[in-house]
Amino acid sequence: MGKKKPGPFSGQQNASSSSTFTNFPTFFLVKRSSTSNENFHTVSPFLVEKAIIATVSEVKTTKKLRSGDLLVEVHSRKQSQQIVKLKTFSNIPITVSPHASLNSSKGVITCGELLNVPTEEILKELQGQGVSHVRRISIRRDGQLLNTKHLILTFDSLCCLSPATTTLTASKNIRSILHSSFICPEAPRVFSNTSGLPSETI
Repeated sequence: MGKKKPGPFSGQQNASSSSTFTNFPTFFLVKRSSTSNENFHTVSPFLVEKAIIATVSEVKTTKKLRSGDLLVEVHSRKQSQQIVKLKTFSNIPITVSPHASLNSSKGVITCGELLNVPTEEILKELQGQGVSHVRRISIRRDGQLLNTKHLILTFDSLCCLSPATTTLTASKNIRSILHSSFICPEAPRVFSNTSGLPSETI
């Protein structure tokens, strides 16, 4: 017998899914477009599943939230581009948008060699690794705001740091994850617990 396929709204990943580095939105919020605040609580999950498969093929996960909206995770860039264009599920008007927080993650790197490098230059060099924003942590000492060697990187994917990014920092001292709604299996090998970081001004 083959592996049992997860049911609709189970939130479980399909067998073909894998943890890979992506630089496109993978999580999307699907809402009913209604003047009476209708949601998916009263909509058949089978109808939703068939509508998704008919338009973007099988996705990674589909989950119904407490709000009654749907959280859909896609496999590929092609699906990402397709799902955001959807206007209806069967005959149900909908709106689709990338989730506001699940498509990015943040981490702190510590690298003395980058202390005097402008954050704009660091961002330019790391954009190919999925970095979308760089912010330097500052500390206040004797009334002065001083730069530190600690940098907050925002990634436009869920797999926090790619191997190429970790090798960029000569110290290879990855300190902590500040925020990551979903962390890929490789992340624990890259990140350690927060300790010894200075009080920061962000």
